[in-house]
Amino acid sequence: MGQSWMGSDFTNDDLVRESSVIDDYTHKLLGQEVVEGRTCHKIEMTPKPDKPIVWGKVIVWIAEDPYIQLKTEYFFKS
Repeated sequence: MGQSWMGSDFTNDDLVRESSVIDDYTHKLLGQEVVEGRTCHKIEMTPKPDKPIVWGKVIVWIAEDPYIQLKTEYFFKS
């Protein structure tokens, strides 16, 4: 599931959501930022060592109202 999908930066797992954002990552609140005019929680997600996640970390921006994900940045393990 960790292989890239059709030559893109997305993996098969990204498409089928085999991993769990809650169970497979450690979360850290980095603060708040405004994205597209909305105040967002900026959260760093680092995969737990025993989980088969291809990303070194993921940073997401979640709007306060409504709770929707507005932005995501994926980082390779290297």
